[in-house]
Amino acid sequence: MKRTVFTVIIMLILVIFLASCGWKVEIVDPTEQIENEQKIESGEEQNYSGRIIKEISAEKTDTSVLTEEGFGYGIGSQIPFQWIDEEKALVFSYYSEDPFVGESFSVKIFLFDSAKNEISFIKEATFSNSCSVSVYSKGDEAKVVFGSKLFAYIISINTETLEISEKNLEYPGFSCSPNGTFAKIMEGFIEIGDVENPEETSELIKIGENYEIISWSPDSEYILLQNESSGSDYLICNIKTGNMVYFHSNGIKKWCGEKGFFVFTDYDEETGKTKSGIIDLETGETEEREYIESAVLYEKEFIIYRENNDICVKEHSTGKIHRIENVLDGRFYYTAENFNFENSSVVLASYGVDEADFRLVKIEWEE
Repeated sequence: MKRTVFTVIIMLILVIFLASCGWKVEIVDPTEQIENEQKIESGEEQNYSGRIIKEISAEKTDTSVLTEEGFGYGIGSQIPFQWIDEEKALVFSYYSEDPFVGESFSVKIFLFDSAKNEISFIKEATFSNSCSVSVYSKGDEAKVVFGSKLFAYIISINTETLEISEKNLEYPGFSCSPNGTFAKIMEGFIEIGDVENPEETSELIKIGENYEIISWSPDSEYILLQNESSGSDYLICNIKTGNMVYFHSNGIKKWCGEKGFFVFTDYDEETGKTKSGIIDLETGETEEREYIESAVLYEKEFIIYRENNDICVKEHSTGKIHRIENVLDGRFYYTAENFNFENSSVVLASYGVDEADFRLVKIEWEE
């Protein structure tokens, strides 16, 4: 009892000392979920440490194969694009006879080779109902998993020969990670296992009720979940440790290309402004980043945004802006797809009706 009283006194003295030194002190009850929620702390000046961009190049990609095969997308949606290794990515084109009913749902699969800077058509898959599409790699094969609550189906693509094989999976209703791990919510727990060997469930992680899986991190170590009741409360779960990071967002939510970081935006009702924050998933700390309304990609080191028909890359460390001039040609829809941290490149895509323009943007950093 005496030791407990002594400990409390020491903690109070420490809090008073830190507060007098200008530190923001917050006492948190770890048993209360809401107290662990990440909020963006703003300051008068934002000084970021990080790498400095030396040069940016943008090379146009021949996208005629997209038009030849019939390029489809949801108006205003992003082009689904997923890196599968350092040089290659899969690109998807969606068609739906009735997007509200979900009948006659089809997906066209293309392979993008950044070394050759070319796109190849692979296959079109058609389903009676809409479904989720996930991608993971195993050896020299890219695995495309189609799934719903009722079925799961996988297409394996040899990324060298472009040969394919297909099979049904017996365990529907899961979310697939970039390394072939599945996650499925069962009565307030996340069930973790292998997509192609679902009977070998590895572990269960308790998360509570009313959560649904939104996406996996690129390194397959974290899962983003949304609270279905609130719609704007999220948690990021580390599947190895079970640690959780809670945050609130009513805007962008995206994994960074650099491992261990997550970016989100949120509207602040007190100030009437939208803020952007980056979460360090190892420490759980959130740091404010510059918010730009026309931004299409937030990353740890930079932000990509539109200015008229130009695309700008602004580095956080210095505030320097690198401009890629007149690449949008008046097109309204555009996106920068999934920064590849391994080769420091990102695909800039602008598109209109039945057409798409790809630019492979490569970033060279100062040593």
